[in-house]
Amino acid sequence: MQLDYLIPVLLVGFILFIIIKNVIINGIKSESPIQIMNYLYNPGYMFIDVRDKDEFFAGHIPKSVNIPFSQISSLLKQIPNDKQLIIASKSSKRSKKAISFLKDKGYDQLINLKGGLLAWQQAGYPLECG
Repeated sequence: MQLDYLIPVLLVGFILFIIIKNVIINGIKSESPIQIMNYLYNPGYMFIDVRDKDEFFAGHIPKSVNIPFSQISSLLKQIPNDKQLIIASKSSKRSKKAISFLKDKGYDQLINLKGGLLAWQQAGYPLECG
């Protein structure tokens, strides 16, 4: 009879572990492309692509702004602190670094595109060129 409780307890423990790992340990909130797609046309959100300009012009999420990671500190004034910021890169490596940098500068409404533009494309979501 006590085994009936074991599976739900283990399941809750696993879910808590994932939440703690992603939010507390990494300190970075990441969401999947399907979750991020819901924010695409919401004016309270700003999409920032931290890839280099040539990568950005080859294809980017519609409505996103290019602020290359290498220039983020010099372009900081272009990044509002009153919107939810979706940060994207090719695979999430640069976006996670950008989020850490922005957190240090006092930004707190930050979401990483989990898996980056690779995951976005894999999910079949649109890209703009130019």
